[in-house]
Amino acid sequence: MDSAPEHILAFTNLATLLYQQHRYAEAEAVARLGLKRHRFSFKANYLLGAVLLEEGKRTDEAWEKLQYAEVKYAEAKALLQKWPAQGAHN
Repeated sequence: MDSAPEHILAFTNLATLLYQQHRYAEAEAVARLGLKRHRFSFKANYLLGAVLLEEGKRTDEAWEKLQYAEVKYAEAKALLQKWPAQGAHN
């Protein structure tokens, strides 16, 4: 990531691996770094939203990230459909 910060795949691939290993705090940090450099990445937005949910953080931020990513990722749309109606994003 340090040697090629312009390549979003470096960030999303690492965040995906960390997410799959249930290392959510680390996955969140990597996804945030990726979004800092590539804020329009659908994959990074999806990963951050999904990680936040896994951490129990049903926040406006998680909702917004998943909503942005659902255009490209059915997984994001599926997570949004499971979102409880009451209490919406908090």
